[in-house]
Amino acid sequence: EMLTRDWSSDVCSSDLADMIVANNLKETGAGFGTDTNIVTLIFKDSVETTELMSKVDVATLIVDRIVGRIKGKI
Repeated sequence: EMLTRDWSSDVCSSDLADMIVANNLKETGAGFGTDTNIVTLIFKDSVETTELMSKVDVATLIVDRIVGRIKGKI
């Protein structure tokens, strides 16, 4: 949680990034060497943490969030 707060306030708020995807390496079944993952999506105004899901589903979620943010800004 501390890392999430630091990144969202320092990086996203300073316009260096619109979104950060943090990979959870501490949970069983997540991280490298598996077909599943748990990630935290950090935005300027919100934080979203996923449950254990396939890496394909994580990629789809990331693209969905990017497209949603773009459509919201247009």
